[in-house]
Amino acid sequence: MDTTFSCTFGSERRGFQNWAEELYVYIVTALEEIKCGDSSRETSSLATMLECAITKSEFLVALEVATAPVPIISAVENHNDMHDIASFIKNRSLHDSEIIACLKLTWEPPVSFAFPVQLEGNRTRKFQHKYLQLFPWLVYSKDKQGAFCKWCVIFANSGGGVGNQPLGKLVKIPMVKYKHCLTDLKNPAKTEYHLLSSQRANDFLHNYETGNEKAVYVLLDNRNRQVIEYNRKRLIPIVKTIIFCAQNNLALRGDREIGSMKDNETREKCLSGEQGIFRALLSYRIEPGDSDLLTHLETSKKKFPTIQNEIIEAIRLVIQNKIVERVKTSKFYSILCDETTDVSTVEQLNLCVRYVDVPNCVIREDFLGFIKMESTTGIAIATAIQNELENIGLTFENLRGQGYDGGSNMSGVNNGVQSLILKKQPLAFYTHCLSHCLNLCLSKACNVPAIKNMMGTIQSVSSFFSNSAKRTEKLKSVIESTEISESNESKEIKCGDSSRETSSLATMLECAITKSEFLVALEVASKKQDLSKALADVTVVKGGLEAVREDVDSYFKDIFNEVTSIATKVNVEIKTPRVCGRQTTRVNIQSSPEEYYRISIFISFLDSILLQLQTRFNQQLKEVIALE
Repeated sequence: MDTTFSCTFGSERRGFQNWAEELYVYIVTALEEIKCGDSSRETSSLATMLECAITKSEFLVALEVATAPVPIISAVENHNDMHDIASFIKNRSLHDSEIIACLKLTWEPPVSFAFPVQLEGNRTRKFQHKYLQLFPWLVYSKDKQGAFCKWCVIFANSGGGVGNQPLGKLVKIPMVKYKHCLTDLKNPAKTEYHLLSSQRANDFLHNYETGNEKAVYVLLDNRNRQVIEYNRKRLIPIVKTIIFCAQNNLALRGDREIGSMKDNETREKCLSGEQGIFRALLSYRIEPGDSDLLTHLETSKKKFPTIQNEIIEAIRLVIQNKIVERVKTSKFYSILCDETTDVSTVEQLNLCVRYVDVPNCVIREDFLGFIKMESTTGIAIATAIQNELENIGLTFENLRGQGYDGGSNMSGVNNGVQSLILKKQPLAFYTHCLSHCLNLCLSKACNVPAIKNMMGTIQSVSSFFSNSAKRTEKLKSVIESTEISESNESKEIKCGDSSRETSSLATMLECAITKSEFLVALEVASKKQDLSKALADVTVVKGGLEAVREDVDSYFKDIFNEVTSIATKVNVEIKTPRVCGRQTTRVNIQSSPEEYYRISIFISFLDSILLQLQTRFNQQLKEVIALE
C-alpha cells in the first residue's frame, strides 16, 4: 500500500481529478483488505466504518464537486485587489508584510492591458506602459485608474513640499492627467520627500533580504538624521549671509531682484552688482563651488524674501529665548518702552528689559522686540505690553520697575500706562526716563534768548558751508593754514568772486558770529557741555552747577577772558548792545561788558538749568536712591 501511494503521489503528469479518482479506488480496496484481514478488533471495526462513510452517495457527489477543474482566467480579467497599489493607501502605518507586498508584489499591468482613455481639452490621452519602464517607482492602479509612487505611498506620510503641505498627487490621489506626464513625473523625483522615501525603501528591502539585521524604525531614524544634516549644510550658507548683512548694517534686498538663482546668467548679474547684496553674496559662495547651496537653489521653490523673513524670524526667536532665560535666572526685572514710527509710517512700541545678569554680576538692558500698535492710548499700550510679556514667558509677578517718557498716555496718573500696570502689579515702580528728563532740561535751558540765537546761528553757518563744495574747500584751507589772517573764511568769501546772494549771506553770517553776545553765549554753552561730559550722574551735575552759581564772578571771569582772546583774533571788540531807559524785551543793564554778559547770559543760563534739574529730578532721585 505504501508503494502504491508513493507511485500515485509521484505522478506529476496526471490531472488532479484523475489522481483523486484513482486514489479513492485504492483507499476502498485497502479498507476491504484491512477489514477482512488479520487485524485487531478495533482496527477492523474502524475500517468498516470508514468504508461505509466513503461509499455513500453524498460523499461521492461532494468529492466530485471539490475536485472539479476550475477554468484559468487571465490576470487582466481576474485582477487581485489585494495587490493593487490603492489597497495600501491607509490612515495607519503598514505592517512589514504589507510593505514587502507593496514593494515586491504590486500588481503590474501586462503589455496587452488596455489603459482607459480620457478626454483632456480637445485631445484624448491615456497612460502609457513605457512610463513604468522609465520610472521604477511608478505603479498603475486599476482600481483608481491612475498612477502612484509606491515608495511615497508607504514612507511619505508626514507631508512635504513648500510649508510641509499634505501630499496629494502620486501619493494620496492618483495622477490622471497626462498632458505633461513626463515633466510631472520628473519634478516629484527631485523633491526631498521622494528622495527620502526612496532611501527608506532601499534600506527596508536591504534589511529584509539580509534577515532583518536592524529594526525598521532604527533605519528610518538614521535616515532622518542624514536628511537633517544635509538640510543644515544647505541652510548654513544662507543663515551666515543674513547674519553677516545684519552685523554690518547691509540691506538684504535690491531694487530689482528678478530671475532664478539657479541660472548662470542671473548669478552673473548678481556678481556685477545689478541686484541685492544678499543675492550677490550667495553668488560669490556658489562661484568657488558650494554644490550644496547650488542644489538647494535648484530644488527650492521658495522665493528669497520668504526665506529671509523666515530665517530672520527664527534668529529673533533664538535671541529672544536666550534673553528670557537670563531674565528668569535673575527672576526680577524692569521694562523700558518708547513709541516710534518706522519709514513706512507704522506705529511701533519698542520693548526693552532691564535685569541683573546673575552669572556675570552685571546689569543688562536688552531689546526684546517691536510691538505693532494700532492705537496709542494708555489702555492699548498697557494691554500690548502685558500680552507680549506673557507670550515670551515673563509674568507681571516678577516685574519690579517700568520706565517711559513723560507723555500723558505713558505717565498719566489715571489712565497712563504706568498707572494701569501699577494696578496689576503695585511693586512695578515707575521712573520717568532720566535721559529724557536731562534732554528736556537742556532743551528748556536753551530757551534763554542769547543761547537760542547762538544755536540758530551755528546751524545757519553749518548749512552755509555744507551746501557748497567751494565754500567747504575755502573753510578747509583756512583751517589748515598755520596762522589765522585778519580776515576769516566768511570775509574771504564775501570779498572773493562770489555771487550777490552768496556775498550777502556771508556778510550776514559774519555779522552774527562776530557779535559779542554770540561769542559769550558760545563760550558759556561749550563750558556747560564740557561739564556735562565730565560728570556722570544728575546729582553731581546739579552740585557742580550750584558751586558755579555760588562763585559766579570768578568762574565767569575766566570765560570772559577766553571770549576776549577769541575776539582779538578776529578783530572784534567786545561791547554791550545799545540800551535805553525803557527797555522791556531784553536785558537793560548799563554796566561794563563783563558784568552785562554775566547777568544777561551766564546767570540766566545757570538759573534755568538748575530750576529744570530741581523740578524734574529732585523727588524722583530720592525715590530711586532709596531703592538702591
